[in-house]
Amino acid sequence: VDLVEELGRALDDHRLTYVLQRGRTNPGEPVRVDEEPGLRRLLDVPGERGFELTGEARISAQAPDPVVDRLLGIPGAPAGGITARSSNHLEGDLSARASSAIDGDPRTAWQTPFDDLPGQYVEYELPEAVTVDHLNLQIVADGRHSVPTVLRLRAGDEVRELELPAIEATGEPDAATEVRVDFEPVEASTFRLTVLQARRVPTTDWYSGGATTLPIAIAEVGLPGVERPEPATTVSDRCRTDLLTVDGEAVPVRLRGSTADAEARLPLALEACAGSVRAGGETDLAAAQGRATGVDVDGLVLSSGPDGEAV
Repeated sequence: VDLVEELGRALDDHRLTYVLQRGRTNPGEPVRVDEEPGLRRLLDVPGERGFELTGEARISAQAPDPVVDRLLGIPGAPAGGITARSSNHLEGDLSARASSAIDGDPRTAWQTPFDDLPGQYVEYELPEAVTVDHLNLQIVADGRHSVPTVLRLRAGDEVRELELPAIEATGEPDAATEVRVDFEPVEASTFRLTVLQARRVPTTDWYSGGATTLPIAIAEVGLPGVERPEPATTVSDRCRTDLLTVDGEAVPVRLRGSTADAEARLPLALEACAGSVRAGGETDLAAAQGRATGVDVDGLVLSSGPDGEAV
């Protein structure tokens, strides 16, 4: 506020720009947490001005799997698609979520976190019931991932415990080995696959220097006939009123960018739907927390010309 207090209304003849950044960390390093879960600033605006509002945002690394899919334009079960959920996935890697194991691409996979393997699961909700009597699993066994040995399939009220045959490591990074598992038929619209036991592959923890266990990666769950739709090419540019407020009033904003960038957590452009906002005096600017909305607002720029109008 020093500049405003020193110059006061003399700032009316000058361009005025606020550049704001959220204090944050790399979500791939889970030993640290964001300094600011959501961006909030109290601005001291001389007089009343119009501001062009732009910024950058990312899909939150804490967003649940179905929210990430929706932001990428992948429909869930209520819309005729597939709702994919997981207990958890590899920290900071959106491509390691549940729907990556039903996309028909063995180069992508659902990956568990490090260490915590038993009890991790993926779950798929379909628009209607199907009958299944086998899985065509594709398991990443490359010496750099742990390998599941016993899985539990819950289909509606039915449960099948699946003991997998021995899977040898190929040595080829991220290579998937196909394993067919047969069982008594089950009919359901929701299927959950849970890790019960695994062959653990150890490594050294980068942070503590102690021992840790590498994650499991399932490239394809292999539910016959179950494959998620392709994502959209670009993120939806619909106006959203749940991301940003000025003095408690919602400011409609839209996102622009490719879904490939969004999944890689590269920045998406953010802009005010009306192009500009007005502010004067003490102004409370707040962005919602990404864990609630699925979108982290990481930076904002408010720019006003010497005439007090947006520029």
